[in-house]
Amino acid sequence: MSSVPRLNEGQASLPPISKSRTAGRLAGRLSRPFLNAVRDGIIHPDDTILDYGCGTGFDVELLRSRGYDAMGWDPASRETASLSPADVVNLGYVLNVLPTVKEREAVLRSAFSLARKVLIVSAYMRNGKATEVKDPRELGDGRISASGGFQKLFYQSELRSELGRILPVNPIKADFGCFYVPKEAQNFLMKRDDLSWIGEGVQAL
Repeated sequence: MSSVPRLNEGQASLPPISKSRTAGRLAGRLSRPFLNAVRDGIIHPDDTILDYGCGTGFDVELLRSRGYDAMGWDPASRETASLSPADVVNLGYVLNVLPTVKEREAVLRSAFSLARKVLIVSAYMRNGKATEVKDPRELGDGRISASGGFQKLFYQSELRSELGRILPVNPIKADFGCFYVPKEAQNFLMKRDDLSWIGEGVQAL
């Protein structure tokens, strides 16, 4: 497999475990990665959006209902959908269900290659006793969840480090368990008042 998989290779690298197995949400509300992106001015009305690993497509439909040009792809529910480049690509909670490091690397590179402006990456985090499981069934560096799917929880520093190692641009923290990876850091604009955690080369609107 090449360092940046072709679309069909990127599709094949995702196992048939839908994001909907692990990602919960409030009815009628965008998932947290998209809420963060709207809050931070990452998504603009004229941007195209790809939800890479969209699960049931809830975010895609809600974004479309609000006038955004959004599309989604998922190996379980929307495998035949178009997997095309977009201004903003969201990889939401997909890394948690990929059982090998090689698959996570391939999917990250594939998603980043599809993003024209920015890749949004989010994952479920280790959060002390709240994420402990009694008698977990371990598999690789993760575990088998109660629903029977693979689940890996990350530490915040671990996720940041992995993104920086695999992708050519350092990630920018958006929230706990959520990062932006811009295609060009020096031209990346964020609409936030507190820039203390953003890093060099990032400007505020």
